[in-house]
Amino acid sequence: MMGTVAGIALLAWTPSIPPPELFFAGIFALFCCCLLRWRRGSRLVLGILCGCGYGVWWSTTLPDPQLASGARAEVRLVRGWVAEFPQLRSFSQGGQRQRFAFAADVGMNCRVLLSYYGDQPLQAGQRWQLEARLKPVWGLANPGSFNYQVWLIRNGFCATGYVREKSLQRLTEQHSPIPLHQLWRQSLHTRIQVLPLSDLGRGLVLALTIGDRSQIPAASWEMIKQLGLGHMFVISGLHVGLVAGFGFASGRLLGRLPGVNRMPLASHITPHLCALTAAALFSALAGFSLPAQRAMVMLAAVQTASLWQRRLFGQHSLLLALFVVSLIDPLCTHSPGFWLSFGAVAFIFYLLHVWRDVPRWRLLLQLQCLLAAGTGALASFWFGGVSLVAPVANLVAVPLVCFLMTPLCLAAALFLPAWPGLSAWLLQWVDGLAGLLEIVQGPDFPGREVFWYSLQPQLPALMLALVGLLILLFAVRQPWAWLSLLLFFPLLRSNQAEQVLAGDMKLTVLDVGQGLAAVVRTAEHTLVYDTGSGDPAGPNMASSVILPYLRRFGVGRIDILVISHGDRDHASGVYTLSGSLAVGEIWYGDQPFRLSVPQRQCRRGGRRTFGELKIREYHPSGMLDLRSGNDRSCVLMLDHLGYRVLMPGDIGKSVERDLLYENPTGELSADLLLAPHHGSRTSSSALFVRKVAPAIAVVSAGFLNRFGHPHPDVQSRYLAVHSDLFNTATDGAVEVWVREGELRSVRAYRQRRWRPHWQ
Repeated sequence: MMGTVAGIALLAWTPSIPPPELFFAGIFALFCCCLLRWRRGSRLVLGILCGCGYGVWWSTTLPDPQLASGARAEVRLVRGWVAEFPQLRSFSQGGQRQRFAFAADVGMNCRVLLSYYGDQPLQAGQRWQLEARLKPVWGLANPGSFNYQVWLIRNGFCATGYVREKSLQRLTEQHSPIPLHQLWRQSLHTRIQVLPLSDLGRGLVLALTIGDRSQIPAASWEMIKQLGLGHMFVISGLHVGLVAGFGFASGRLLGRLPGVNRMPLASHITPHLCALTAAALFSALAGFSLPAQRAMVMLAAVQTASLWQRRLFGQHSLLLALFVVSLIDPLCTHSPGFWLSFGAVAFIFYLLHVWRDVPRWRLLLQLQCLLAAGTGALASFWFGGVSLVAPVANLVAVPLVCFLMTPLCLAAALFLPAWPGLSAWLLQWVDGLAGLLEIVQGPDFPGREVFWYSLQPQLPALMLALVGLLILLFAVRQPWAWLSLLLFFPLLRSNQAEQVLAGDMKLTVLDVGQGLAAVVRTAEHTLVYDTGSGDPAGPNMASSVILPYLRRFGVGRIDILVISHGDRDHASGVYTLSGSLAVGEIWYGDQPFRLSVPQRQCRRGGRRTFGELKIREYHPSGMLDLRSGNDRSCVLMLDHLGYRVLMPGDIGKSVERDLLYENPTGELSADLLLAPHHGSRTSSSALFVRKVAPAIAVVSAGFLNRFGHPHPDVQSRYLAVHSDLFNTATDGAVEVWVREGELRSVRAYRQRRWRPHWQ
């Protein structure tokens, strides 16, 4: 069983799916095992190969993309059903988005993830005909950020896209193929939306009831993360176990009722059946998330063993859950929830075994501290930091959330269809308790600055820390065991910035879709050029891509933040970056920002030197009123020991012509060029490309974007001057290393990520 799980996990992290010939290798291994008389080592190898073989077979069952490969997305007229309740997000500058799973059966025959930006309310179980602009499954590819493409594959989507509003047409059919639990979730979601609750209270109620945390305000969720309470407001094994406990207690009371207690084995069977039923209903209400699946398998194993009066050890039920979850979702190891959920339960089982004679109060404290250390180390790898107050916060929050807020939410959900007044009254108490978080979230709350410690460990340091924790666990009764905590020291030191040595420069053009964001790092300084698109006061590319990248390499300060111009696809993350990291100064092309950070406007002729990095400003000039927003872009030339990088923003052909006229002696020649305006045909004129003559040209564009960037003519111009052309849409983040003025390496990040078998 362990070998099979290991084989599935091994295949899940390979960059591409191995060929089916692996099955023949498994058959050969089986033959060898028979010759070796089924020795333990050979069984483990066989299990690994069987796991790999299962992963290869599972990859063939993934939905086909059903979209022709091309330079543009396809517009299709499709019919189908809204498969789940839409997740609603309101934007700070007005408008809203409903994102929903659409089970298409005409026009396509698979699940599609769609976004709708209109006002028509959508609900699970409704049948619609609509026009959608569709793309194959894809995702941004950057170091340190969430692998959205794997998430889409895990959830069975074959395409993504958005709905053309005027094409929506409601269809009526009586028999819906949508599972009943999804209709149940939609009904509760709709009823909770209209209750008189605060934004935070409604978000927490939806999270604790149906597992939808999309409506928790971004600032509140950030505070929950800093307190180390994220696991409390997602449906986890803790919540499922709590509901099962209530079900078991209810079953005991039911088994003692007159008449029932006379039935054979009623007092023995009823509590176990009630516990399983309650846990299964709650897991369905939560959408069968991965932690809920793990808890359900373990609970079913334990309850079944109890019914048969057999003893089942905790580690055996955990291994069974690991096996079943891996079979259901072979890519589950890509989820942070997998490692945190199974790791936390394994820690708890072992510590309860070792400390079975320890007093309860001491056991609780020791368990909380060691669990916080272990899960904190794991969480820092994905979330870029660790909460320093998690043990104390959990001691307060666990009883408050588990024994007060969650029961109130579930009781309200139970009475909501028939007695909405009582449900509203119960949820008012939850809303009041949510106010405690708002107090902590306030700017005047003491000690907020020490809640969170930014930490993005390298994988070797993380593994060393976990080894130290395992040594401590297995030798906890030995007086020298606490010395193993010294192995955590490299983990803390690994938060130092990635070593960019004197004479080196690292340039990374991040994959931010249809936008631009580039990070330049030298031994002493960091420059960020543009911040990508998104909601300036909500989710944007700065929060989802740039910050995880900077934290991944331990960068805590931006010396220069350059915003080429104010368009949303270049400037949406200014406030996010300045609010999360120290920013030395901001350079802008056309307009300043409402920030206390020192700011200055880029001007033609400006020069600055930062150690080995020399920066020259070529544009804009003083005639800003005669330019469009794009043509006001801040144009920079970076020179690092002779290696030249030209960053022109979104300038068009007229500005290119002016730059060539003003710099006729080859000053614009560069080793690397960020292609102007995402490779639009309104820029990258033939003369400009010939004069710059870059050895490397990088286009920052969205996958199958609606503008058709980069234009085929533009690509031909760069290829004509023998430039190596990279496109973030297909290559992901492009990392360029320069040493002593000479190109050392160029890497496309997408090539190192797992991808489905058809891509």
